[in-house]
Amino acid sequence: MKIMFIILGIFLIVLGVSNCMGNINTVHRYHRNRVSEEDRPKYGKVIGTGNIIIGASIIVTETLRMFVDSTALYWITGVGMTAGIGFMLFGQIKYNKGIF
Repeated sequence: MKIMFIILGIFLIVLGVSNCMGNINTVHRYHRNRVSEEDRPKYGKVIGTGNIIIGASIIVTETLRMFVDSTALYWITGVGMTAGIGFMLFGQIKYNKGIF
């Protein structure tokens, strides 16, 4: 099970790097259409950073759990998810003019 979470973390990091490089095709079309052309690179960087933070926190948690089998380490994933979602919400509000 730990390997599956590490693979998920790697996937999120790859997705985040793709977003940071300007590819925002993974974002829902409704949100892509509401972002202006000049803001798309900045929007991609913010969304990508959120994905990278979430993916890295999952990898760190599961790697540590390979050595110390403690569910208390999930706070790392919780903090990472909170920070990553915070970045994504910031990007949505700033460049998409709202969450919806």
